[in-house]
Amino acid sequence: MKYFTIFNQKGQILRSGVCHDEDFEHQAQANELILEGKSDPILQYIVNNTITLLPAKTNEFCQFDYDAKQWVTNFDQQGNVVKNQRFLILSECDWTQSNDSPLTAQQKTEWATYRQALRDITKQSGFPANVIWPTPPQG
Repeated sequence: MKYFTIFNQKGQILRSGVCHDEDFEHQAQANELILEGKSDPILQYIVNNTITLLPAKTNEFCQFDYDAKQWVTNFDQQGNVVKNQRFLILSECDWTQSNDSPLTAQQKTEWATYRQALRDITKQSGFPANVIWPTPPQG
């Protein structure tokens, strides 16, 4: 029995398994490469026909670029997470702008200013990687 790792030209591991010795060469399909050995496609990739550990992730929004052999931040995904968080915060304070809100006119204005700052988060120069969240009004 032999362990095998199937990978592409970029070094991305596509699958791995075990087979009979005589079936080893038949595991790879067209445009795939095969290497003897166990591998984990989540933790490893192939460099110069060697199973190699991926470097540590730089943040939770990165994806491994097999051409550059490094992690690259997916700013669209990161931006969507920030926007979803903003949406939740805005929805939690919708009540502050209703006609029957118990807030004073001054408090309503403070909340309206806060809510506008939340909407403007996407305009911050550090968006989406370095967002400065506004502070909600007291009271």
